[in-house]
Amino acid sequence: MNQTRKSSTASIRTNFWFEIHGTRIKNHIVFGHKFIPIAEETGLIVPIGNWVLEQACRQAILWQQQGDLPAQIAVNVSAVQLHNTDFTGTVCSVLLETGLDPAQLELELTESAFVDDLSAAVATILVLRKLGTRFSIDDFGSRYSSLAYLKSLPVDAIKVDQFFIADLYRNEVAQTLLANIISMAHNMKIRVVVEGIETQEQFDTVRLLGADDTQGYLFGRPQGRLNASFLSHVQPCSPQQR
Repeated sequence: MNQTRKSSTASIRTNFWFEIHGTRIKNHIVFGHKFIPIAEETGLIVPIGNWVLEQACRQAILWQQQGDLPAQIAVNVSAVQLHNTDFTGTVCSVLLETGLDPAQLELELTESAFVDDLSAAVATILVLRKLGTRFSIDDFGSRYSSLAYLKSLPVDAIKVDQFFIADLYRNEVAQTLLANIISMAHNMKIRVVVEGIETQEQFDTVRLLGADDTQGYLFGRPQGRLNASFLSHVQPCSPQQR
């Protein structure tokens, strides 16, 4: 499944984010939050994650061939995948086979990818970043130790958890927290993506606070493969409105 991510500041920059939201088993849909933990425990998340990565890269190339060019695709990566001995080789092979520019691929990691072996995670990230691949921390702010990891990890972006967004435009405390997170990240040359945007008021507030990108149902719900030509119909934000 994929979902649109929209720039808060650039005139046109729409990215796509890929993850598994659910699967169909005997005419029943089993959602990701139920089967992914089981897949991680059994090790099946490695072939599943590798398949998602390959399909996302192939879809990006297909869009390019159709004349549609998302600025970047983002793919969720499990902690089990990241620490698999073949992960670096798998990413390199997929990029080589599909022909996708490494700079167009962003790999999203959650905190669980770092808690067991931070040094190994950093080593893997550094190898792939040399190729041009980008990394981001997903669900940032949802756990107390996110700041500790941020100072140690060579990442390009953080995705602020939607916990901050629910009543953002009328909650001054939430606005202050988010503004400080954005300021801190920018001082570290880290891009900020805000998740969970569902209303125009939320988007306007996040834009004014200085976020770089936004993601949420306001711009489109998760879908299967789709034609990216709808990008021409997205109403961009003026940089002057920031």
